[in-house]
Amino acid sequence: MSLSLLIEDLVQGLNLSDAKISDLQSAVYDLPIQDDIVNLELATKLWNFTTRLTVGKDDGCNLLAIARVRHQASLIVLKSGNSNLAVTMALKSAVTWARAGEMCESYKILNEVEQKVSSERMLEVLSVKAQLACFEGDLEKAETLLFSISEQSQETAAMTCWEIATNFYKEEKVTNTRYAVERAIKYGKGLLPNVKISRMYRLLTTCYFEEGTDVSACVTAARLATQLDPCAESQLLLVKCLAVSDSLDLLAQQLEEIKVNLEPWLSEALDIVLEYARPDSAGQILSRYSSFTSGNTQLLLLKSQLSPEHMDNFENISKTLGLLRTNSRDNEAAEENKIRARDLLWQAGVGMWDKSEYRTAEQLYTLCLDLSPEVKDRDKLLRNIATCQIAAGSLTEAERTLAQLQSEDAILPVLLFQIALLKDDETRALELICTVKEEKHLQTAAMLAFKTNKETVAKQSLQRAVQVSTDPQFILASARCLLRLSKTPEEELKLFELIQTVQTEHMSATELAYLADVAWNCSIKAKEDLELMRKLLRQCITLVKRMKTPLTPQYHERLRNCHLLITAACLQSTDNNTDTTIVSEHLKDAMEHISHFKNLGNENLDETTTLMLLLYELECAVKLELQEARSLLNCVSNLPYATPKTLDRVVKICLLGKDPSLSQNAIRCAIEKHLQESDPDWKSVSQLFIRLAKNTPNFHQVFKLWSKYVSKFPEDEAAWMVCEAWNRGVSRDDITHSGSDVTLTRELCHLALEVTQHLPNYKEAYQKHMRPIMEQYQLQQTSGC
Repeated sequence: MSLSLLIEDLVQGLNLSDAKISDLQSAVYDLPIQDDIVNLELATKLWNFTTRLTVGKDDGCNLLAIARVRHQASLIVLKSGNSNLAVTMALKSAVTWARAGEMCESYKILNEVEQKVSSERMLEVLSVKAQLACFEGDLEKAETLLFSISEQSQETAAMTCWEIATNFYKEEKVTNTRYAVERAIKYGKGLLPNVKISRMYRLLTTCYFEEGTDVSACVTAARLATQLDPCAESQLLLVKCLAVSDSLDLLAQQLEEIKVNLEPWLSEALDIVLEYARPDSAGQILSRYSSFTSGNTQLLLLKSQLSPEHMDNFENISKTLGLLRTNSRDNEAAEENKIRARDLLWQAGVGMWDKSEYRTAEQLYTLCLDLSPEVKDRDKLLRNIATCQIAAGSLTEAERTLAQLQSEDAILPVLLFQIALLKDDETRALELICTVKEEKHLQTAAMLAFKTNKETVAKQSLQRAVQVSTDPQFILASARCLLRLSKTPEEELKLFELIQTVQTEHMSATELAYLADVAWNCSIKAKEDLELMRKLLRQCITLVKRMKTPLTPQYHERLRNCHLLITAACLQSTDNNTDTTIVSEHLKDAMEHISHFKNLGNENLDETTTLMLLLYELECAVKLELQEARSLLNCVSNLPYATPKTLDRVVKICLLGKDPSLSQNAIRCAIEKHLQESDPDWKSVSQLFIRLAKNTPNFHQVFKLWSKYVSKFPEDEAAWMVCEAWNRGVSRDDITHSGSDVTLTRELCHLALEVTQHLPNYKEAYQKHMRPIMEQYQLQQTSGC
């Protein structure tokens, strides 16, 4: 947008919308300063545009835009040949640049003007210099410049100070404003028109007020302003000062003067008295004007008496209400004033309630009821009165008040419910809660029950509220509260099932995280009931899955743990369960959750979890008699971090199945893992050998390997193995056999006899029994040869 087009917009008229002004302001701010436009009319329009922008207290951005516009206008005027007007505009634009904080730009313009301006206009240059010094905070320099100006023209010095004061006040620099306006009065007193000096005193009075100066100084300044120019603005300001100072006689005189000379302004003056005078003083003043207008003064007086900070006695309030009823000849106006008075009393009652002044609030509501007994809000007022009585502990009074209600409404059962709670009548409270229909009132009832520590009643109220609610946020909030109150995991599960009915869009990530954590904790508490635990863990999984992806590491891990725990619970449920259908369902469920776990990836999966998952999967495969059991056994056995205890557990798992060869392989793997240890647990190794001996068809090989470590094993267990080996050899009736069978039998019996050397407590007895048989066996063998 070119500057020419911008000015053309302004030429069309200044009645532009705020949005358009903002656009034009931004356009001016963004454009470079141009000096090729020569049109005095356009420059005037452009300057007038800045006047509209300066209405109010401008921010920095506005000031920069205004400075640019004014600078551009001054250049256009200069090109048009009107140097005097151009100088005036340039000086004002310099001040605007300074107000915007652009001092360099301001001094640049000022220096250009100073070089070209005539001596007759040097005072204007000095005036601008003084203003710039003030903006820079150099008050000493400003004083020097003002003194120089005053030596040539006191009026110019005064107006310079006034300009400085008004600019400071726009920037809310009150102390600087007062400093400047005091000097403006000093230089201009007796020279400037009284109207101008009066205006200065009014600004000075305002500064005194804002600075918290002693009120007597405010009164003096306001009185001087009134004496110089008894306009409405001056006289109302004096009323304000006298009201604050509590000078009742002087205030009354001033009001009489306004009544005589400025009667249309008296109502506003009375409003000022009401706002700034102490309530009792305001009451005294306003009571003198009870017949001034129909009801307005009485309403002002009533408002004063109902001031929350200074609640007057109810006798005076009643008198004022009596005036309102009788003072007006116009019935319509009288009725309107009663309604306004009722509203004031009602608002005052609310204010007293908020301050916990329940008895005072009750009195105000009662006056309100008496003022207009047929008002349609009668029942509402009665409820308010009863509420105040309940809060004050007057329960019987509250019941009597509620009995006056002309119609039953939704809130009545809640108030009666509250009374029952305060009387410790929980039975009655539970009866009443069943009659409350609306959700918001059920919420209120629950809150009241919580406040009175009636937990059972509170739970019942919340449960009723949730049943009727369609608000997802309320359902969530209530469910959270009920979760904290729940006593059993069964209750918690029902609440989570309720939570799952709420759509995800109504639940924040924080909400889902909180509920998932609670579901997790509840599932851990329910570990004694495996079925319930699984259901709660599934609730936790569902809540985590409803979170936005990708999941945080914490909840990704939580999901894994849920699947692991469900798998563990399913497997535990199969122990000692004779119902094959249920066992099969649990095992399939476990396999499904193992699959879900794997689908989550194995990133950051530690060794313990990996091993646990394999063991769970192996147990499922064993119990379901799946072929994958053998590969899973090999996988676990070959894990570098699998310990002997790990293989012991594998053995126990494989023994749960019906495949003896799988069990034997597991025992062999366990024995091998134990023997790899630098210091094996020989008792465990012994027991593994015994278990293998009982289940293997190749006992001879097992016993041969076992015999290598016989000295390490507990003697009793070793004695069992020796007996087992000897009995197996003898029971085969090997004397009648020939060939390889006879050889194996001979080796087995011979090895059993040799091993007895390591059994000090059994050696003699065993050898006494074994040797004759072995000698007979050898004799038989010799004769056979």
